[in-house]
Amino acid sequence: MSYLSNHTIRFCILTIFAWSMMFMNRVKCFITIFWVVAMTICNGQPVPNLVNFNPTDYKAHPQNWSISQDNQGWIYAGNTDGLLVFNGTRWMRYYLPGTKTIRSVYIDKDRIYTGAYGEFGYWTRDVCGDHTYHSLLDLIPDHLLDKEEVWNITANNGKIYFQSFSVLMEYDGNKVTSIQLPGTLMFLQIVNDKKLIPIIDSGIFELRGEKVEKLPGTEFFADKSVIGIIRHPEESDAFLIATSVHGVYTWKDGKVSLWMPQLKAVLSSAQVNKIIISTTGDIIIGTIRAGVLIISKSGQLKYQVNTSDGLQNNTVLSLALDMNNQLWTGLDKGISRISMDDFLLRFKDVSGTLGAIYSVVSTSKGYYIGTNQGVYFVSANNAKVDVLSSNFKLINGSQGQVWQLLKSGDDVICGHNDGTFLIHGDEFIKISDITGGWFNLLIEENRLLQGNYTGLALFERVNGTWKLQHKIEGYHQPVRQIVQRNKNQFWIIGPNTGLALITLGDEWKNVVDIKKYGVEQGLPSNLHIEMESFKGNLRIDDGHLHLVYHEASDSFAEDKTWKDERAFYFRQINDRVFAKIYSSSIEIVQPADTIVLPLRLNQEVNNVIALDEGRLALCLQDGFAIINLKESKTLDTGMILVDQVIMGDRSYCISEPSDLELKAGFNEDISFFFSQPISEYSASQFFYRILPGNEQWLDTRNPGQITLEKLREGKHSIQITDGYNHAEVSFEIMPPWYRTWWAILLMILGVIALMIAVNRYIRYQVELKKGQLEQENQRLLREKFIQMENSRLTQENINKSKELANTTMHLIRKNELLQDIKSELNEIRKAGDASLSSKEFQVIIKQINENLTVEQDTNLFNANFEEVHKMFFKKLKAEYPMLKMDDLRLAAYLRMNFSSKEIAPLFALSIRGLENKRYRLRKKMNLPSDIDLNVFFGDYV
Repeated sequence: MSYLSNHTIRFCILTIFAWSMMFMNRVKCFITIFWVVAMTICNGQPVPNLVNFNPTDYKAHPQNWSISQDNQGWIYAGNTDGLLVFNGTRWMRYYLPGTKTIRSVYIDKDRIYTGAYGEFGYWTRDVCGDHTYHSLLDLIPDHLLDKEEVWNITANNGKIYFQSFSVLMEYDGNKVTSIQLPGTLMFLQIVNDKKLIPIIDSGIFELRGEKVEKLPGTEFFADKSVIGIIRHPEESDAFLIATSVHGVYTWKDGKVSLWMPQLKAVLSSAQVNKIIISTTGDIIIGTIRAGVLIISKSGQLKYQVNTSDGLQNNTVLSLALDMNNQLWTGLDKGISRISMDDFLLRFKDVSGTLGAIYSVVSTSKGYYIGTNQGVYFVSANNAKVDVLSSNFKLINGSQGQVWQLLKSGDDVICGHNDGTFLIHGDEFIKISDITGGWFNLLIEENRLLQGNYTGLALFERVNGTWKLQHKIEGYHQPVRQIVQRNKNQFWIIGPNTGLALITLGDEWKNVVDIKKYGVEQGLPSNLHIEMESFKGNLRIDDGHLHLVYHEASDSFAEDKTWKDERAFYFRQINDRVFAKIYSSSIEIVQPADTIVLPLRLNQEVNNVIALDEGRLALCLQDGFAIINLKESKTLDTGMILVDQVIMGDRSYCISEPSDLELKAGFNEDISFFFSQPISEYSASQFFYRILPGNEQWLDTRNPGQITLEKLREGKHSIQITDGYNHAEVSFEIMPPWYRTWWAILLMILGVIALMIAVNRYIRYQVELKKGQLEQENQRLLREKFIQMENSRLTQENINKSKELANTTMHLIRKNELLQDIKSELNEIRKAGDASLSSKEFQVIIKQINENLTVEQDTNLFNANFEEVHKMFFKKLKAEYPMLKMDDLRLAAYLRMNFSSKEIAPLFALSIRGLENKRYRLRKKMNLPSDIDLNVFFGDYV
């Protein structure tokens, strides 16, 4: 069975399509559809390393019309939304006035020239990395750009040339001059120091001073759309002239010829849009329909990179090579960077065809790839062994989880979930039913020890064929890794059983001794540990700790060499080369240099496999990569530069971190902005740590920015790394204001002032209290005096009441006595007693009557009575104004608890008459009959 290269297949398809267009017009549409479908299904080629930046990364419009790089490695892209700037770690976006679309970008020294509709000018960058726009529109003569779109900018001999499709202008740094042309132009190209201008419907002209002269023979292009002109890769006095759909031509000494006729059909169908040449002479073509084509100077199609290989879009709007010979593509959807060397070739499984890759081996026939779906085979291109065809073929019967592939001559031993198999060509032959062939280790030339789901097994090669010899008894736990210590002793690790040292019997049929190793021997735990043997030493890793076995103490101790490293796994490649596998990158450490690659391995196995001819296979999360160590070079990811520090509302631009003393306020957020000049393999992930106090490396999360919050006061330093390069900035967190020297001094002075104030306050309070006490004493004395006066008056009132009561009783008794005498006299007179004459009787009766109604006694009584009961009378009159004096006197007698019998004589009334008087008083006061008047007036105050 023969295998064609991917590029050969694509070339054939494109060629068929081109000839079909010429000779089969009736089926043109069908052929076009066939070409598009064919280009889509021919996925699966290894291509140079590809890094995509999608619109969500740079936060702008998908379309990118132009790309350029400055002398510090920063990338600038003209985007539909404005100017995009990439400093190696983060994207920034800037707008033109009116948010115009930037169609062209060109960098000359420290100026970034941009063109848009009705706009031309340049940007400058300050030390902080911020950009400012300077419009040159005022220099444009006669408003020639008002309705023109500037599509192209270039430079030659210190002059800037910018153009639309109808206007070409020259800027010498002071003024702008319009250049007269014989027609509508395409893009001005500077080739071999010549200014070449394609003129539509005319040909190609050269600008010499102020004159424009047609290149002889270029009228050939009058009916063709010339999209680019580059130097010839092999002839210094010739040009390559690319057309949109008619192929690429060579111009030399006035003669035009088709360059690489075999590519015309391919290029015509792909529709060329941009063309540039690399420093090595490779021709790079950006197309409208087929992505990027990379063609060697000899005309061989080396690579085609399109959506099936991970490119975000097949429409290429711009191309640029950076200072590291990396290709930047501005696409109709996104920006991509493509490596242009053959050191690293990567197969990116965009469609998920292969699944998760666990193992790769190389044979003379091609590559076998072990995945979680089975074993795939792909043949190698005989012309270039690193370029694979796209025909990945699933080996029949291999479906299922593959754990390991081990090369044995032209055969491959496969450790599989269903057992162990021998792969011979496209045959998949089972040699063992023991499930889970996790790990196979050649312990002798013809003997292989296997760790599987149920323990250990021994395989032997007999007459060139591998067979299961026997299952090893005495150990029945799963074994995932094996390292040989000596002929009969082996270190083994299971998925959950930890590390053990086993000793096999002489015939390797059974385990005669098992020694377990755990925390007591220095291991971190029994879970998630891996082992490798490097330079005769057993190493144990858990991703964070790196331990080395010491035979003298029969224990493990930490390898101090990598104590301060961020987390990684160790993998031995050979006795001189090893790999450090990080979460987002891998380092290949060789005696002379270290290769840093921003690739993410399949973390289930972290597999780095040594292939033949000094090559490595990396099992990635989204495919696999092949590294040719013979063509390797030290790949520096670029120095990390801290450009700007923001502390609260203060911003510091940094040229050299050591030149600036950074002091942040207590509880003040600090943001560090850093960049990394774009290199061949720029880092995709950065880490940092704060010293002292935090030895662990942390992910930066935000590209190009680290924000620190609520650090302790004192001196600190932040270290930033991509795993290879480092940057460090020292800074100080100032104490809170209340712990500064001036605050302490103020506090001491404040305490003294407070003590003085407190002393004065206390003295003031004492004096105030003293005055208050004196006032209180005077008040108490006054109250005491008033109380005593009230008591005296009350006592006098009581005495007067008693005196009045005595007087009243005396009068009552006197009147009663006189009344009794009068009555006795009347009785005597009626009895006929003549001892008293009538006259004497009348005199006596008159005297008695006068004593019964003595007005002087009554007035005296009334005056005393009113004096004693003044307040009582006053209140009673106020509440009952209809009461007369007799009513008040009656109320007072009742208040004094006199009975009716006692009161009646005081009014010279009979008891019956007094009862009537009481009744009238009750009526006047509207008192109910059930109220006792004596009680009522006794309680009335």
